[in-house]
Amino acid sequence: MNRAIDEELTKANLQKIDITRTKIIQLYETKNSRHSVMIVGLSGSGKSVTWKMLQNTLSNLKKGNKGPQYQIVRVRLSKHVVVVVVVVVSFLSNLTKA
Repeated sequence: MNRAIDEELTKANLQKIDITRTKIIQLYETKNSRHSVMIVGLSGSGKSVTWKMLQNTLSNLKKGNKGPQYQIVRVRLSKHVVVVVVVVVSFLSNLTKA
């Protein structure tokens, strides 16, 4: 899977650094053990890169028949969820300023 992640990072013209690879694998492991996941963090912390690279990696592994555990991933974002995340992040950032 590491090789497939590196290939996707290269296709996206992104640097192949350990923390990015680690976050993608952590998201994969979390998705396998939970019903749903919410990714929160500061702007520019790599949230979108993490899920997009995982999406591309798993989809390409499935297309290449690399194993039955890989599924083609489709992500649907609900505008309601995005609003809730913005409110939660705003609330948390206000707590840290106090």
